[in-house]
Amino acid sequence: MSTSKAALFLLGAVLYAQQQLTQVQDTIKDASGQPVSGQCTYQAAARFQDSNQEQIFGSPVTRKFAGGQIALSLVPTDTGTPGPQYYKASCTGVSSSGGSWQHTGNWIVPTTSSVLKLQDIWAADPPAPSISIPLPQLQRGGATTNQAMCWNGSAWAPGSCGGGGGGLASYVASMSGTSVTVLASTHQLGVNPALVNCRDSSGNIYFPGAVSINGSGDVTISSTTSMTGTCILQGNSTGTGEYIATLSGTSVTILESTHGLGVNVTIPTCYDGSGNWFEPGSINVNGNGDVSIASVSSMTGRCILQ
Repeated sequence: MSTSKAALFLLGAVLYAQQQLTQVQDTIKDASGQPVSGQCTYQAAARFQDSNQEQIFGSPVTRKFAGGQIALSLVPTDTGTPGPQYYKASCTGVSSSGGSWQHTGNWIVPTTSSVLKLQDIWAADPPAPSISIPLPQLQRGGATTNQAMCWNGSAWAPGSCGGGGGGLASYVASMSGTSVTVLASTHQLGVNPALVNCRDSSGNIYFPGAVSINGSGDVTISSTTSMTGTCILQGNSTGTGEYIATLSGTSVTILESTHGLGVNVTIPTCYDGSGNWFEPGSINVNGNGDVSIASVSSMTGRCILQ
C-alpha cells in the first residue's frame, strides 16, 4: 500500500472512530426466569446522516445473543438528519425450558455515554415528524406586503388574519375637499372595507356627510363642507377576520357560531342595497357574541362584522 493510500485509510479510520455509539446491554429471561437466546433484527426507518455526516442506510442488521445477555452498539438517532429518525426492530428468542420471548417496536436511540437498557430505547410509536423549512425557501404564493398565511374557511391562503377585530388590515385615507374616492386597488382591503372613523386635522373624530361603496370595493367619502385629516378603512382581501351579514326585513340575528368572531365582535359599517352607508335603528351584541340588527323599516344590503 502506498504512503498516501495508507494515510487516507488511517484518516478514515480515525474519523469513523469519532462516531459516538450508544451502548445497550440487557438481560433477557422468560417468565420462569430462564435466560433467553435468540436474535434482534433492526434497520433505520429511512436513510439518514449521523453526526459525522456519514450515511446510515435502512438495510437490516441482525445481532444474535445467548444466555440471556444482549449487547448492542447503535448509532444515535437523535442527531440524525433529516429528523426525527428511529430504528424498526424485531427480536425473538427461546429459553432452555422452551419459553419464548418476542420484542417488536421502534428504537429511539439518544446520544449518551451511559449504558442503556432495551426499555430505554423502545417505543411503541415512532417519533412525531419535525420538519423545519427556512423562511427564504417559501414561495410567495400570491402574497402581498404585510400579508400572512391565514385560513379562509376552506384552505390556507395569504391574507390578513384576525378574529373579532384582530389582525385586520387598515388603510388610512387622506381627506381633502368635499369628496374623496379610494379605489380598491389602492386600499387592497377587498370588496367589503369598513369605515372605522374619520379624524380632522386636530384629531377630532367626525362622521362625513356620506359614504358609499361600489361592487368593486371602491369607497367614496363625501361631505357638504371641505374635509381635512384622515379616514380609516379596515378589512382584508380574503374576508378572514370579518363576516358579511346580509340584511333583509326589519330584524336580523347572527349567532356567534355563525360569524365566528367571538364575544367582542364589532359592527363598524352597514351599506344598503345601493352601496350607501346607513345606520340601523339598533344593534345589540349579547354576552355570547350573538348580534341582532333591527330597523323600523325594511332593510337591504349588508353589515360588516369584525
